[in-house]
This record gives sequence, structure tokens and C-alpha cells, in this order.
Amino acid sequence: MSLASLPSPPPVRGLGGLPGLGHALPLLRDPLAFLRAANEQCGPIFEVRAPRVRAVVLAGAEANRFAAQEGRDALHAGPFWRSLTDHHGARHVLVALD
Repeated sequence: MSLASLPSPPPVRGLGGLPGLGHALPLLRDPLAFLRAANEQCGPIFEVRAPRVRAVVLAGAEANRFAAQEGRDALHAGPFWRSLTDHHGARHVLVALD
């Protein structure tokens, strides 16, 4: 099964999300409470949005086991961190290495 054939993660519905702002306000107010509620609503993998940001969250032990065992082939940190590393002129930053 290829990654392209997998379904998209479910988006978080409600929980303080607003048109245009997405879930930015609840994430700023109390990120842990928001992420716990989103995990209860959607399960261990879900999508949150904020202005110009779409993030897929892996929450809980099951998702962390997946990331540790199969993440090398499925998850890539470089594209997420690239604008920051480019801004600082840093070619090698630990969090951006896959």
C-alpha cells in the first residue's frame, strides 16, 4: 500500500475553531487541553488548521509506536523546518534532519 492511497487524517471539528483562524485560538489558549479533546474526538491521528498552517498530529502511544517503527519511510521533517533553516542560513539543524 502506498502513502498516496491512504486516507487523509480526519479534521478536528468544532472545539473552538473559527472560520479563517482555524484552531489557532484554542491552541494558543491551552494547547494540551485542545489536543486531548481532539484526540478523544478523532483518534490518534488528526488534522488541525490555523492561518496558513495545516498540521497532522500523531497523539498517544499507538501513533508514537508507528512513528518510531515506520516513520523513517513515512514521515519527513525537512520540508516543515525548511523555511526556518533557510531564514537562519543553517544547512544542518537537528530537528530538520530525516
